[in-house]
Amino acid sequence: MKKIMGVANTDQVNKYNVRFTISALESAYADMWNTGVPSFLNHDHEKPIAWCTVAALFFEPGQVSTITLSHMPESESEQLIVQRMIKKYYTNATSDFISQYRSELHDAVKEHIVGEHKYCATESAAIINDGIVERLFPSLFKDADKHGLVELSKLKQLAPGIFEINGLVVYASPFFRRSFSRLNTLNTPFLRRFSEVAGQGNAIAKIAIDRDMIGLAKSVHEVFEFSYWWGPKFNESLDEIHPGVTQHKNDETNTYFSDIDRTDFWWYVQDNRKTFECEEVITQPSLGISNADYGCRFVHSMIDVNSNEPFHLDGAIRLYTEDKILSRWDNDLSTSGKDTDYNKIWRLDGSIKVSEWKELITHYYRDNMLIGEYFDGEDEKKDFKPATIKDFTNEHVLLSDFVPTHMQIGDGVRLAVSYHPNSSRGRNGRKIRALNMIELNGIKEKYVESDAFELIKALKRHGEPSSAVIGGIKHLAFEDTIINFPLVQHFGTDAVSQANLTLRAICDLCRAWNSGDTDRAITFSIAIEYQSKEVHFSFAGHVQDLYLWISGNKISFPENEAQMSEWSEKAAEYLLKDFSNTPANPGLGNLLRENGLLHFQRYFLPQEMYTAYFDKEKQALSVQMILPENEQLMLKAIEKKKLQVTPMFLVESSSCSKCGREYSDCGCSKYLDENVGENMDRVERLGIFWTRRSSDRFY
Repeated sequence: MKKIMGVANTDQVNKYNVRFTISALESAYADMWNTGVPSFLNHDHEKPIAWCTVAALFFEPGQVSTITLSHMPESESEQLIVQRMIKKYYTNATSDFISQYRSELHDAVKEHIVGEHKYCATESAAIINDGIVERLFPSLFKDADKHGLVELSKLKQLAPGIFEINGLVVYASPFFRRSFSRLNTLNTPFLRRFSEVAGQGNAIAKIAIDRDMIGLAKSVHEVFEFSYWWGPKFNESLDEIHPGVTQHKNDETNTYFSDIDRTDFWWYVQDNRKTFECEEVITQPSLGISNADYGCRFVHSMIDVNSNEPFHLDGAIRLYTEDKILSRWDNDLSTSGKDTDYNKIWRLDGSIKVSEWKELITHYYRDNMLIGEYFDGEDEKKDFKPATIKDFTNEHVLLSDFVPTHMQIGDGVRLAVSYHPNSSRGRNGRKIRALNMIELNGIKEKYVESDAFELIKALKRHGEPSSAVIGGIKHLAFEDTIINFPLVQHFGTDAVSQANLTLRAICDLCRAWNSGDTDRAITFSIAIEYQSKEVHFSFAGHVQDLYLWISGNKISFPENEAQMSEWSEKAAEYLLKDFSNTPANPGLGNLLRENGLLHFQRYFLPQEMYTAYFDKEKQALSVQMILPENEQLMLKAIEKKKLQVTPMFLVESSSCSKCGREYSDCGCSKYLDENVGENMDRVERLGIFWTRRSSDRFY
């Protein structure tokens, strides 16, 4: 399956003026870390596109983000797998919610159930049964108009489009839902504004009721969708109106998400009244109805020619068969005729302000940006952009293509927290686990970066037994000043205290690097076994920033799972306090891996792009590069040493310059001890990669 990583939520105030606390983000992750949820195209539950899991909580100074991993099927067999997972999810989620209210709801309506019925849990616990609302509350429709619309003022509204009657609830028509499906939420932005305008008392509002679904009032809950739907500001003018049809066409991306090809706007004069009609033209069937019916939203309005203000506005759904939609695609609104299944679902009669008139039409066409575009609406939130962190020049963009993530002194610390199944199998103590793979002679091999042994040497000085030493794994030396340490796992009753000891060992190394004035950045990851899961804490940053943070004893790990929310809040607080002026999000897509761990990625040059040789004069390994003539920015960056190349070696044997033993086995450290070095006795060059931190051994 194709895997796509993205930001699902953050602790920042969103465009609905709602903010999730860090504790809430952690709690939500803890509830679903080992399951996942379906992902839908444009929040339409009739259009599942992927299975979504949480990869990690990603911490940067000033923001914490929930990072998701979407698993998108690329074949029919994968599609079936995702469909089965989604079906199981729906069955379990509906059953779990309905079980709390099933008996009470069924007992309240059982005498009015005719034939088959099923349960629904979109906004409340509800039963779907043909005609059940009319049988329960016949008086509700006694004064309905010829289209079956009910006067809104006679309904007791619990939430937009949800109305209480004697402890039960009825709902607005399913035509107010995406794809007209009860799996989807009601069009809350429109229904809320419709109710507000009606409540002003200047117009009579009527609405269509779903006659086939009845719910329990006590089970009503608010459903949040944070797909931003704009709320444009409109003026009070309808002066510049010209008769005829205007068509606004969607771009390819918006058509893909909304199924809307275009929207037709038609002004004409009838019976000395300005008349307005508007209809969107869709490209795909409305799956809540059938696989062969196309439901297009339609609006009709009349304008007083003297005051130039609307006095009537209504909305409907026009259902087209497959044959009729073909004709509609080829004709505009003025010539397409009215031979459709017409379903009026709301109307407003009386004095209507022009700005409110435009607003209601726009909200009725939720997910259709063409309406606000036609009415020249202005939306401050839609145009809002975060303050620019860095003004990237072409050169910066170029460098990021070759060195995806580059962290310098002052960039602060990045942290990722991810949850995984326990893997201890009853063992205790510490284990160093290699997760990276490389292909050697056609065989995939696990490897660690050679400097990973420095962590083992530092741990030994804190009393770590030799059981944690890496064995049977390839050692690779990358000739830059970046280190990606392997995952260090901690199991058993002393897991937390042992993890804090590992952190002190990392701190020892950072202190040594800082004293040597080394421009070095590292990633390291610490796993702790808790009662129900294994928590991986992954860190990235320049060693100077990491030392500042770790040495302050600010990140001692939580003693148990229950403390994770509090720990997350404090970690974010300390990050902001220590690195408040740092740039945000340095290459998130390349820094955070699918497994929830942070890793500095390296890009390798294709072999046809260079020739490596030993320069006798310089007594160094050198490289001759073949670059396209038009790559002037690349040449400029290389000349200024902002972009360099450096080799990677397979280390078959190396010795300690002080004791003479195999370096990986001896107790000496080239970073922690004076006058100690590592002699590369037998190595094999495997390739060359781009870097902005060359160790200056390559020319």
